[in-house]
Amino acid sequence: MNKVLHILVLVLGAVFALTTIGWIFDPASAGKRLEMDLLEGLGRNTQVGDFTAFFATITVSIVVGALKKRVDFIYAAAMLLGFAATFRILAGLVHDAPMLMSAIGPEIVCTVILVAYARTLKA
Repeated sequence: MNKVLHILVLVLGAVFALTTIGWIFDPASAGKRLEMDLLEGLGRNTQVGDFTAFFATITVSIVVGALKKRVDFIYAAAMLLGFAATFRILAGLVHDAPMLMSAIGPEIVCTVILVAYARTLKA
């Protein structure tokens, strides 16, 4: 089971790496995959910078955590994804934002996989 989770986590790292690259080189397409239009003006700078940082941090945390067997890095990636899902749900409940289940679902699944993997590393 440890080996399967390890491979699965590395695949997640590769997927997040591709997403990071998308935000660097083609943010309009990367945004569309998240049901998001690219903002104009200063908002675009914040949008592209923050989303690239978000996905790059997850990528590095997953890859370093998996390759170096660092539980703290895996938990950091899980925290980012878990918080993203939590605050998306909160946005829907409190701010009348549509629930983006196509993002919330995968964020929850990835969080569960990462936490399960971190627990196997800890054991």
